[in-house]
Amino acid sequence: MKKILFVILLFTTSTICYAQNTDLKHYYDISQGFDGWAMAIYLENIAKNDLAGHEKEFMDFVNDELSKKFTPATKLTKNNNWLFHKALNEWDYEKDEVYAVVCADSKYAKDGIFIFTVIMGENDFLWCAYSVKEEDLNNIDDLFK
Repeated sequence: MKKILFVILLFTTSTICYAQNTDLKHYYDISQGFDGWAMAIYLENIAKNDLAGHEKEFMDFVNDELSKKFTPATKLTKNNNWLFHKALNEWDYEKDEVYAVVCADSKYAKDGIFIFTVIMGENDFLWCAYSVKEEDLNNIDDLFK
């Protein structure tokens, strides 16, 4: 099981490196006071790797690995939660899909939130979030070394 998880994480790392060259999208809702930049990147469908039913174990493994590099965020602000959903809604996401979402207050922010999520249902997500700085994302290809 750990070998399969490690292969997925290596794939994830290379995909996130691609995401560094992907533009964040600006979202705002003046009436609710939400404003920021975000993007969601599709990473994998864990059912294709026989991990369906092992989502919790997968997320525990991911969290253990990512917590070594980033500062965990146990709670999202209302603005980051809203940005997370706006970015994910750009996709026709389905159960067992894995996404990486980056949220920031501005396009040129030096820090933000990185959210790794598994879709469990229409409005049901397993996720782990991390506070990240620009230099963290610049070195993200070294994540699992």
